[in-house]
Amino acid sequence: MVDAVKQKRLDKARAKRDAKHRAAQRRVGQAPARQASAHARRGAQQIEETLGFVPRAETRLGVILGGSRFEGPQGAMCSLDVLDLDHAAVAEAQAAQAMSLEERVKAGAPGLRRLSLKFLPHGMAINPKRPAESAWFEKWGPGAVYLDVAAGSLLGTLAPLSAGHHFYGHGAFSPDASLLFAVETNLATRAGVISVRDPQAGFKVMGEFPSFGQKPHDCVLLREEGLLVVTNGGGPHGSDELANVSFIEVASGKLVEQLKVTDERRNAGHVVLDGKRNLAMVSAPRDGLPPTETGGVTLRASGREQWTHVAEPADVCAGMLGESLSVCIDVATNTAWVTNPSGNLLTRWRIDDAQLLLTKELASARGVCLSVDQSVLCVSHAAGAQLELLAPDSGAALAAQPLALRVFGGSHLYAWAYPSQLGR
Repeated sequence: MVDAVKQKRLDKARAKRDAKHRAAQRRVGQAPARQASAHARRGAQQIEETLGFVPRAETRLGVILGGSRFEGPQGAMCSLDVLDLDHAAVAEAQAAQAMSLEERVKAGAPGLRRLSLKFLPHGMAINPKRPAESAWFEKWGPGAVYLDVAAGSLLGTLAPLSAGHHFYGHGAFSPDASLLFAVETNLATRAGVISVRDPQAGFKVMGEFPSFGQKPHDCVLLREEGLLVVTNGGGPHGSDELANVSFIEVASGKLVEQLKVTDERRNAGHVVLDGKRNLAMVSAPRDGLPPTETGGVTLRASGREQWTHVAEPADVCAGMLGESLSVCIDVATNTAWVTNPSGNLLTRWRIDDAQLLLTKELASARGVCLSVDQSVLCVSHAAGAQLELLAPDSGAALAAQPLALRVFGGSHLYAWAYPSQLGR
C-alpha cells in the first residue's frame, strides 16, 4: 500500500510538471544544426590522455560499464554489464522496431558481456597501474569485489570495517595503486569513515579517517593535490547535520575545505570534478522527505570559492523529482549533464554561470557519461533498461542506436577501454 501511495504522488507531481516542462523546452531550444561542433572526434593520443593509459589500437568510442539488477526465475540477478561500443550491433529505430524480442536479443549480442555478481555494482575504482582491473562497491551494503574486467574474472572480495559498517557505493585508488580508499558508514551512528586498504595484501585495512559528515557516498581523488573529495549526505531532515562536500588530505586525514549544502532539504550525492577543477554535484531529498520532493544540481566554476545551488528556471527545477542521480562534465564546453529518473529528465547546465542550456524528456534517465573520444553522450534509461547515444552538442538521439536490451539498469555509466597490454 505504501508503494502505491508513493506512486500516486509521483504520478500527480509528474502530471503537473509535464506542461511546464514542455514549455521550458520550447523556451530553451537547441543549438542550431549548422553550429560548429565542439566535439570533433579525438585522436589516439587524446584518448590516451583522457583514459590515463594506452588502449587497444582500434579504440574509438570505447567500452561502457555499469551495473544491472533484474528479477529472474531464481530471484534477483545482478551483473556488471560491459558493452564495447566499437563492436556493438546498432540499428536505426525503424529496423529495431521491426524485430521481435528474440531477434533483437540475438542481434544485440555482439560486443556485450555480463559478469555475474552477488550484488548490484554501483561505483567503480579503476586501478591506475592495472587499468584492466577495478574495484566495485555496493550502494549501502557489505558487497565489494575486485575484478579483471578485461578477462571477466573475479580476483578478490572486500569486507567492510566491521559488521556494524556498510560500504556506501564508491572508492578510489591512490595514484601509485598502493592504497584503496573506500567510503563506509557506521550503521549505528551514521558517521562516515574512509577505510584505507592495501591492494597487495588482499585489501587489508591499514587505517581509516573520518569523512567529516554523516552518510557519505561518492568520492573523487584529486591526484595533484593529494585530496579526497567526499560527499556527505547529512542527517535526517530536521537535524542539524547538513550535507556537505569535504576535501580531505589523504596523507594526514585532515579536513582542508568543506562546502556545506545550505539548502536544508537536499543531501549531497554524486560529485565530479574535471582537470580545471570545475565541480558539479547532484542531490536527492534528505532522509525523511517524501519522494515528491525535488533533488537538484550544485555547480562551482574553477577558481571560485562559493558554489551555486541551482534554483532557476523554477519550473524545470520543480520537475527534478526525487533524486538527481548521475552527473558528468563535458570538458569541451564547460557544461554538466544531469539525470533525474523519477522526473524522466536529462538536463544540461553551463558551469560558469549555472544557466540551463537544454532539457530532454527521457524515461527513467539514470547513468550518463561521454564516450572515451568525447564524441557521443551515453545515457541509460527506460523501465526495461537500455543505452541511448546522443549528440553532446544538441542532445538529439543518433540515427543508429545499440540493439542491446536490459543493460545498465543501475545508477551509473563508466567509459573505459580495453588496455593495449592485458594480464597481471
